[in-house]
Amino acid sequence: MNNRNISLDLMRILACLAVIVVHTAGTGLMPGRDYPLMSVEWITCFVWRSLSGWAVPLFVMITGSIFLDPLKDVTITKLFKNNILKLLIVLILWSMFYTFFCNGEFLPLGMASGHLWYLSMIIGLYLTIPILRYIPEKIRDYFILVWFIFLIYDFVAKLYHVNVLQELEHYFFTGYVGYLLLGDWCRRHKDNTKLCVAFIVIATIVLALSICISIYMSKLHAETRSPLIHYFSPITVMMAIAVYFMCSMLSVKLIECNNLQNIIKDISFNTLGIYLIHMFLLI
Repeated sequence: MNNRNISLDLMRILACLAVIVVHTAGTGLMPGRDYPLMSVEWITCFVWRSLSGWAVPLFVMITGSIFLDPLKDVTITKLFKNNILKLLIVLILWSMFYTFFCNGEFLPLGMASGHLWYLSMIIGLYLTIPILRYIPEKIRDYFILVWFIFLIYDFVAKLYHVNVLQELEHYFFTGYVGYLLLGDWCRRHKDNTKLCVAFIVIATIVLALSICISIYMSKLHAETRSPLIHYFSPITVMMAIAVYFMCSMLSVKLIECNNLQNIIKDISFNTLGIYLIHMFLLI
């Protein structure tokens, strides 16, 4: 137990709970199933949905934190055998399960339940890991910086419906690879207490303001609007970093609590199963 990174177990549990909250609260915001705008129920769903938007990004960051660590023994053979192949089997089996449950058919990659997209995405990211591990840390940090700048650019462009640099090709600096590298960056800076506290405080303030602004915009336009909080919003990036650092700081307090560590480890071990089955209970 001493060699296990309890902070990553905490992150898995929180991310898994946040995914469930996203899908549960999100139901109350779906057209046709939503609560009356600005009602107590609508505000409750909106706030909880906004508070949990970091769930998937944090899952990706956990993967980056583990597999981009130079101390971890990662080979292409091990990656395919222990990770990619296993996830592919899980994806096929659970796709068959959900397509049969929803459509009465056994389709191996039917994707009847939308949450299975995560497995396809993470398999694709696993394919990049052998390449990313050979990239020096300074170049990784450069990629994260450019990735974040373009996230801000895309965020502002969509928010204000402008595209000043329309012809600027930046597709390479988009997507979940940025979160994969960001997880590695957080791993390398998690012991900087001042940096961790600063991110947690700033992210909390920015998130609170974003929720208030989004509620106001929804009221103004008489429909649910949350342009400030999505997977590739700079605000979500800050939230994911803050939760990562929060778990890292909290794990230090749990070093002597062996019983609690065992409970956290056991729950963490089952988070994939919880993730896979939870939509069945919500459909």
